[in-house]
Amino acid sequence: MIREVAAFRLGLFGPAASNAVPTLINLLKEPTSYNGDKGRVIQALGFIGAPAQHAVPFLVDSLSDSNQWIQMTAAYSLLQIGTVPVTAIPALKRNLSDPGHIAALMAVALLAAEQSPEAHSRVESMLTSRGDGNTQAHVAAALTFVKDVPDNLKAILRRMLQDEDASVPQGAAIGLAKPHADNLDQIIQVLVEGLKQGQFQIRCAQALGKIGPEAASAGPKLEQAKGYVLGIAAREAQAKVSKP
Repeated sequence: MIREVAAFRLGLFGPAASNAVPTLINLLKEPTSYNGDKGRVIQALGFIGAPAQHAVPFLVDSLSDSNQWIQMTAAYSLLQIGTVPVTAIPALKRNLSDPGHIAALMAVALLAAEQSPEAHSRVESMLTSRGDGNTQAHVAAALTFVKDVPDNLKAILRRMLQDEDASVPQGAAIGLAKPHADNLDQIIQVLVEGLKQGQFQIRCAQALGKIGPEAASAGPKLEQAKGYVLGIAAREAQAKVSKP
C-alpha cells in the first residue's frame, strides 16, 4: 500500500517526476499479488507522460495482463505518454471484446497505433452507438490523445455536444479541446459544467488547460474547484489559461 500511494502521488507531479521512471519500471517487473499496486504504478507512468517513454514496452506487456483494470490503465497510460507502438496492436485487438469503457480505450489506442480502416470504423461505431452513453463518453474523451483525429470523427464529436446525457457532451468536449477549435465557446461551456460534477471533472480541468489562454473565462471556475487531485489539475490548468 505504501508503494501504491507513493507511486500515485509521484505521478501527480507529472513530467517533474521523470527521475522516478526507472524505479517505477522496476516495480512493474516485480511479482505482485495485489493488482492495485501495479495499477497505480502504471497510472503514475501515464501521468508523467512523454518522459516515461522507456516504460512503453512494459506497458505493452501489461495489455495482456489477466486483470482488466491493469489492461485498461496500460492502454490509457500509453495514450498519455503519446506512444502506442505497433507491437501493442495484437493485444489491443484482443481486448476489443472487453466491456464498453475498457474496449473504448483499446479502440482509441488502436487508432493511435495505426490509422487503419478497421481502427477508424471501430471508433466511429462506438461514438455512434445509441443507448450506451458511457462508452460514447469514454471513447470521445480518449480521442484527446490522438494527434490527428479524422474530420468525420470530429463532426460526430461536435454533434455529441448536444446530447442530453451530461457525460456524453463532456467526453466530446474533452476530445475536441485544443486552441482555435471549432465551437470553442460551446466546448469551454461544457468543460466548465464538467468541473462541477460527473466522472470527468479532472479531465475537464486538464482540457481547459490544453485550450490555453482562449479559455481564460474559465479561470474563476478553476479557482473554485475542490478536491485533492482535482485541485492539482485545476491549478495547473489555471496557470495555462492565464498566460498572456
